Amino acid sequence: MASTPLQPRKRPLLRLLLRVGAVMVVLLLAGVGTLAWLWFTPPAYWTTEQTRRTTRTPEQARQRAADLKKNIAALFRGGAGRPTGDDTHHARLTSLAGNVSDEELAELWESLPVDEDGNRCVEVPVDDLNDWLETYGPQELQSQGVSMPSWASEPMVTIEGGKAVVAMQINHESYHQVVSAVIDVRLESENRVYLRMTQVRGGQVPVKGKSAADAAQQALDQVPPERRKQLEELAHGQTYDLSDVMRKMGAPEGTRLTRLDLSSNGMTMGVKSQGVGLGGG
Repeated sequence: MASTPLQPRKRPLLRLLLRVGAVMVVLLLAGVGTLAWLWFTPPAYWTTEQTRRTTRTPEQARQRAADLKKNIAALFRGGAGRPTGDDTHHARLTSLAGNVSDEELAELWESLPVDEDGNRCVEVPVDDLNDWLETYGPQELQSQGVSMPSWASEPMVTIEGGKAVVAMQINHESYHQVVSAVIDVRLESENRVYLRMTQVRGGQVPVKGKSAADAAQQALDQVPPERRKQLEELAHGQTYDLSDVMRKMGAPEGTRLTRLDLSSNGMTMGVKSQGVGLGGG
């Protein structure tokens, strides 16, 4: 009697493992593809801002930026009367505001809202801040001895989860990407602001580990030595006393920054003034 040939033993466990392995390879490849797509795809806030810039005219952008400068100057002007003697702080603030009259700044200050804590406040919408960055940002940087690198362009700001996000287009050699820095901004006490860069993103992907360190070092290499320390402090977290900056702006003695809130719509700044003739409390 002819013998029945032996059938190969079925190996259901092996087949199952092979199928699982095949699925994992497909998922891995899909994940790599998705990661690469996210890496080179600009974040949504960048696309939104670029679209917004195409829907308003340069004149509208300049007007919004000018109005923001006036509001900030009026906020720090306080309720002081006309300058007398050698008092030059009003002249500095009117220059900051675009050489508008002191009377106009005084009227604008009176119209600013006062919150429940007695802070005279200015609302800074994100759109207005970006119009200011586009219109006055480069010249303001130059006035501080800093020039925008030729390979960086189109800076913008948004607010995400109570933190500021600064983004710009980087075109450096073979590297072409939108890079963002997430910065924690808090008012620790009057005139003292804490800043710390908590994350760097390439496209939509957080940059971590050695890549982040290399990117940071390459950025630092492009910065003059006298400014490098400031960026290193920003990466590790630093509290800055703005009293001297406010004096140089022309804010009267006794003016204090007492409120700084970030929301999805923008930023709220509040001040209090004290002293004879300052008209604040």
